[in-house]
Amino acid sequence: MLLGLAGVSVFALAGATSGYEVPEDHPRIFINPADVPGLVARCGPGGPLAEKYQALKGWVDGYLERKEAMNGEGLPGLCLVYQVEKGLGRDSRRYVNYLTEGLWGSDGKGGG
Repeated sequence: MLLGLAGVSVFALAGATSGYEVPEDHPRIFINPADVPGLVARCGPGGPLAEKYQALKGWVDGYLERKEAMNGEGLPGLCLVYQVEKGLGRDSRRYVNYLTEGLWGSDGKGGG
C-alpha cells in the first residue's frame, strides 16, 4: 500500500512539466532544481501533502533503519525524501549514504 502511495505521491508532487508528459502509470518522475522549492512547500509542515509525505518518509526510513536493500520501485521515494529533507534544511546525508554505501556498495560494484 505504501508503495502505491509513494507512486501516487510522486506524481501528485511533480506538478506540470514543459513539453514532456509522463504517463500516469509510469514509475519514475524527474524533478529539476526549479521544482524543488514547490515540492518542499507541498510536503513540508503545513503543506497540503505533509501527511502523505510523512507516510512516504516513514516507509523509506524503515528500509534505512533495517539496513534492508530497497528494490527499484522504492528509489523514486528515496530520492523524493532526500530532496524534501535537504530543502527543509534537515540532515539528508543518510539517504545519500544509503545509496552510495548500502545499495551501490562502497566498492562501486553494488552492495544491494
